[in-house]
Amino acid sequence: MQKIIDKVSVEFLVDSKTHPRRIVSVSPKDDVMAAAKILKSANVGLALVMESDQLVGVLSERDIVRRWVNGTKFPGKMLVQDIMTKKVEYVTALDNVRDCYLRFAAAGCRHLPVLDPMKQVIGVLSIRDVADYLVRELSNYETPKIALKSVKKKKKALRAR
Repeated sequence: MQKIIDKVSVEFLVDSKTHPRRIVSVSPKDDVMAAAKILKSANVGLALVMESDQLVGVLSERDIVRRWVNGTKFPGKMLVQDIMTKKVEYVTALDNVRDCYLRFAAAGCRHLPVLDPMKQVIGVLSIRDVADYLVRELSNYETPKIALKSVKKKKKALRAR
């Protein structure tokens, strides 16, 4: 397993054949309510904040909940630039799965933009994408007999209830 996470690049995870390109973006000048509706309709948790094809920030569901809905009174009109995360954590297409996981853990985030060497966005990766990949890879290995016995014991106990 160690070798797999060190060798597989992030580029593989965001490749259009294995991971459909779902980049949702908004402008820093967009109204937060409009941006929230874009997130909802696209069924995603993160929008890239783009200005002239450059990544200037990200807007997540957490940003909206923690910064916009920040008290007892619901705020009036607010712009994306007022609540977006400006210091963007990202991975590059050349990073491996381990690098990606470490970045998720260090940043405490659930989504990372993937940039090419020219700092252009080529995708967005979620921690779920990495977890799904690792689970698929683990399922390719034979399950140890001791683990199978444990699972069978638990199933038997559940049926007995």
